Amino acid sequence: MGQRYNINNKSFKFIFTKEEPDYKSYFFDFWYYINAKIPNRSIYLTIFIIKSKKLNLPKFILWPKLDNNIPFTLLYKKLLPKEIYIKEGYLSDYNNINGEDEEKIINLFSHAEINSYFRKKTELYIEGNEDTLGFYIGTNKIPAIMIPSFYENACEIFSIFLKYKS
Repeated sequence: MGQRYNINNKSFKFIFTKEEPDYKSYFFDFWYYINAKIPNRSIYLTIFIIKSKKLNLPKFILWPKLDNNIPFTLLYKKLLPKEIYIKEGYLSDYNNINGEDEEKIINLFSHAEINSYFRKKTELYIEGNEDTLGFYIGTNKIPAIMIPSFYENACEIFSIFLKYKS
């Protein structure tokens, strides 16, 4: 663990990986250098990914409404241009959701437990696609002291999504 890998303008360093019977998880720091010659033109964040064959998720990205102008959000709007509004509960009051299969995404996020979990302000970004869930906080590296609570939070969300997979 802890080895750093470099590919083109991207690099990542594993914090840890874990293999369980039902899932595999990967926790790593990620750097993306937009232009190495210009200072502060890089993106640096901590990402947690869970892969499980028991998930069957539509392709989506959920992020806080407060971050509509950060570079990743603008990129997501280009990659997944379909903005989806969830009528049930308050999820759409605090979060944006973009994705490809509107009906599956609405069905998934309309479940009361999922909807109520995201009906509060949070800094959490979640990407889902088939057997994978990815978690991160904007373009921020998570301080080491916060990693255990971030991990627990992501695992809790993973278990909720397992109950209501599409």
